[in-house]
Amino acid sequence: MDDKIINFLNSNFFQTLVTFIVGFVALIVYRRQKKDAKKAAANSILLEIQHIEGHIPKVKEAVRNESLNGFSVGIMREDAWSKYSHLFSSDFDKDEWEVITDFYQAARLLSESIVMSNESFA
Repeated sequence: MDDKIINFLNSNFFQTLVTFIVGFVALIVYRRQKKDAKKAAANSILLEIQHIEGHIPKVKEAVRNESLNGFSVGIMREDAWSKYSHLFSSDFDKDEWEVITDFYQAARLLSESIVMSNESFA
């Protein structure tokens, strides 16, 4: 009986089986990590959009009061869309993609305008 087990453990079939199982487990781990990274990126983009949307009324009020000078609220923390958009290329259709891209371009323009305005007053 011991010889049969030792022969089985030394057989090519057993080595192939172990290799297949390890490869399958590695594939599952890889896919879970990829899914988690995509979920974290989506959360980062969502939080940034909410942050930008939350500051737009403050910017509008500052413009109405002509007190944009010294406006120190950062509109964009980081450009998460530019950083992570490649992860979502298969999830959005053309129109949805353009809406998000246009939103980020407008937010970037607004942020740069505020910076340039503050620099001009300095």
